[in-house]
Amino acid sequence: MEVAIAQGLASMSPYKGIQIDYLLKETLYDRLTRTDFDFNIKPNLAEDWESNDDSSVWTFYLQEDATFANMDGRKVRAEDVKATVEYMQTDECPSCSRDLGPVDSVEVVGEKTVKFHLTRPDVEYPRRCAETGSTFCIAPKPILEDNPSELEETDYGSGPFVLTKWQKDNKMVFEANDDYHLTDEDGNQLPYLDKMTGLIQTDETARNNMLIDGSVDCVNRLPQSSYSQVKNRANIAKKQSGDQYPIILNQTIDEFQSLELRQAMKYALDREEMLSVFGGNASLSHHSEYTPVHKYYADDIDAGDTFGTTAKPEEAEQKLEEAGYGGGLELPTLYYGDGFAERADLVQLFQQQMKNVGIEFEIQVLEESTWLSDYWAEDGYWYMTDWSTRVNGDTLSRITVSSEGAWNEPRWQNDQYEKALENALSATSEEERREHLEECQRIMHIEGPWLTTVIPDVIGAYNNSVAEYNIYPTLNKDHLQHCRLAANQ
Repeated sequence: MEVAIAQGLASMSPYKGIQIDYLLKETLYDRLTRTDFDFNIKPNLAEDWESNDDSSVWTFYLQEDATFANMDGRKVRAEDVKATVEYMQTDECPSCSRDLGPVDSVEVVGEKTVKFHLTRPDVEYPRRCAETGSTFCIAPKPILEDNPSELEETDYGSGPFVLTKWQKDNKMVFEANDDYHLTDEDGNQLPYLDKMTGLIQTDETARNNMLIDGSVDCVNRLPQSSYSQVKNRANIAKKQSGDQYPIILNQTIDEFQSLELRQAMKYALDREEMLSVFGGNASLSHHSEYTPVHKYYADDIDAGDTFGTTAKPEEAEQKLEEAGYGGGLELPTLYYGDGFAERADLVQLFQQQMKNVGIEFEIQVLEESTWLSDYWAEDGYWYMTDWSTRVNGDTLSRITVSSEGAWNEPRWQNDQYEKALENALSATSEEERREHLEECQRIMHIEGPWLTTVIPDVIGAYNNSVAEYNIYPTLNKDHLQHCRLAANQ
């Protein structure tokens, strides 16, 4: 099967990279657990697991037959899991430790049994191990201890495919791992494909043409901007996602410290108008980092609760009056990166909607790399960003909103929110966890600096040569290892 891919692989290491590297981690490397297409947790390298009474200690029992690539048939062992965790906790793996969750230590109990001792209870730890975009991928102990730089150029994963050819800006060739340890529900060996070739084409129109003329069998994801060009000329797969384009009201900008101003902006939003940017391939949620695909999404908070889904200019102007801006105000420049074409349309709509109630500001587009390196999560800037769905419901809360988060974008501090999140993280039952996470969402929706715009669908496209083309509700998790060639190919 041949696939058109938007960008090449920057590093073969599962502990480095950006979006395409996240996707390829799912192809080359395995985690302890995995998810199905509905985000249910399934066995992967671990065939079973159990916890103590308060979920502060988790024991994982590993598959017997999982093997590493390019390691002379070495099987995955408990010592490899321990070595992976300890490597991720070192300075050689910057920011990786956050993907481990609250791990204190890892104990090798037997060759195929490993025990995680946590710093606090975590009833969802097996789900955390399957997190999309996570660096928590298991690598062999000898490589990690002797020369982890080898991970940059050589595939040492235990995943469904082995990377056999790598031309960084041109092509990647994957061949099936003949010793792969997983089967489908009917007992058929995975992956279905013997070989998969990724052809790198950075130009969106050129990728679309490759699909339409049959030069490739599919694209791994279809940008929203390509939908109209492709929809009648190839097969389309769509799924409601949790990917989102929020506007972050950074609290280091004095004006955004005003609760009334933040609420005025939510009243002034017309998110139904923003849906037009996606031609109906999008949905709405309330103003929080949680989206409807999350397990703990607060369904009782309607997307239009309090603020509505179309503009309420009178309410917005009243809140501006309360904030001391009855005559309007001018805000600093709003920034956004050029990585997604839809951002430009959304930002322009947002600018006009705010202007309608007297809130004015300039907008400026930046190259994606510049925005990420110099503006994202930095003091003094506000911007439109994007976040992909996370398997674990609390991930975005912990890393982007909590005052203790690694990427606290809004620089926001709210004692009630922090207490609810702390209670959720230490909960000893899923019911208790849900109660506190729903409280986080209520606080963020009414008081927070996170303005949710729209939730775009995840879209894929493929030709009749492909079967079993199903997609995850996230950009950071790939699905191609589940595809197969149609019977007539």
